[in-house]
Amino acid sequence: MKIKINPKLTKYLLPMHPTVFITTVSKKKEHNAAAYAACIDFSYDPPMVLFASNKVQHQPINTQAVDKNRKQDTYLNIMETKMFIINVPGMNLIKKLQIIGYPFPRGIDEIKRAGLTKYKPFVLFKKNIYPCLIKECLAHLECKLIKIINIKKADHFLIIGEVVGASYDSSLGKNLDKIRKNLTQKVFGNLHAISKNKRLIGQIKQIRKTAPVYTSDKFFNKQKKRIDLN
Repeated sequence: MKIKINPKLTKYLLPMHPTVFITTVSKKKEHNAAAYAACIDFSYDPPMVLFASNKVQHQPINTQAVDKNRKQDTYLNIMETKMFIINVPGMNLIKKLQIIGYPFPRGIDEIKRAGLTKYKPFVLFKKNIYPCLIKECLAHLECKLIKIINIKKADHFLIIGEVVGASYDSSLGKNLDKIRKNLTQKVFGNLHAISKNKRLIGQIKQIRKTAPVYTSDKFFNKQKKRIDLN
């Protein structure tokens, strides 16, 4: 038996993609990191990737602190510098998703706030301004912008980049098949569902886990001393 549902629930019927942390930088050299689950490679030669970026900044839960008309920092930075880096985190960084995925005001360095480490890219460092790798992540794709597609009816931009540099952590091994297997076992995906301040997280071939989702009050009250929004 098949059950018909609303097409708007499409995201619940597609297998999850690995969650990635995309790093960008502005012309003012302000670093940014954001979490994305809709990211795929669609060309092997030359290697290209695309990801979907919401056309407006996500709103913190129970707050109107972010301008509903403001575009995401990732999009704005890519428009300015034409570069981005895809960083693939392991399950050990699930708690960092709470910070990386929070919609901070523009100019806040999520990498620093999450206690993660900036690492010099292998190719893009040749530019005067360049985004960074996240050292704690397992794999990295350095990308130059090819095109941004704006489908008017859609609520996301499609951002396409050519991979000009690739690297991975030595802990994954040396054999390419082993690297792929190890990476598959370590990555996690955001299942797009939030319930009772829990973000559903799935790991391939392993049990589903949950990670807390920041609310403005919870986040700013507990970390007020650590975060200066000015």
